[in-house]
Amino acid sequence: MIALHVDQSRREANAGLSYTPILAGARKNDGSPHQPLTPEARAAIQTEVDRLYELFVLTVAEQRGSAAAAIRATEAGLFFGQDALDASLADRIGTLNDAVQQLHTELDAAARPLSLESPTMSTLESTAPAVDVDAVRAQAHGDALAIAELCTLAGRPDLTAVFLSESLSTADVRRKLLGLRAESLEITSHLSPTAVPAAAAPSLDDNPLIHAVKARAARAKKER
Repeated sequence: MIALHVDQSRREANAGLSYTPILAGARKNDGSPHQPLTPEARAAIQTEVDRLYELFVLTVAEQRGSAAAAIRATEAGLFFGQDALDASLADRIGTLNDAVQQLHTELDAAARPLSLESPTMSTLESTAPAVDVDAVRAQAHGDALAIAELCTLAGRPDLTAVFLSESLSTADVRRKLLGLRAESLEITSHLSPTAVPAAAAPSLDDNPLIHAVKARAARAKKER
């Protein structure tokens, strides 16, 4: 976990700018980019970063079946390829095509309709309504596509397969993503005396995973 504070007070002073905060609550202006970071503000931010880091360590340890001490020992470093495997932070090495194929497999599993055949239902066969398999498959593909798009928009495409395996509805996925967003900590300071246009947000049309999901959904629709 990391939090960054930008002290731009000297640049503003050189530009002849002076900011005067008018506030209620002595800590309201903590972390302002228009002044140096105070020791009290730094300590408060460090405490929150430490708290979130501990939650992260425990979550990774639980999901990867590792000891929390082993996760802390990585010192939040980056691990790639075989190093990630050796650190028990990955299961296998693959390409983008491998990831897309796995997503296809998850979509096929989610789209497979449940069997209604059961020894206890033999007497209901004559009265049970027929199941439109194509409609069920199309609905499942549509839901899977919506879930993939929601995860991508939230910056968590890694959760797509997890949500699909849990058979969550799009409403449930939206609530979970909003909950994760609310729990995350983002401390950013990008105020500037000169307006700079924000960079355009990346389009989902450029995402290869979304292309793959849409292509799968289109093929399923044609097969009907």
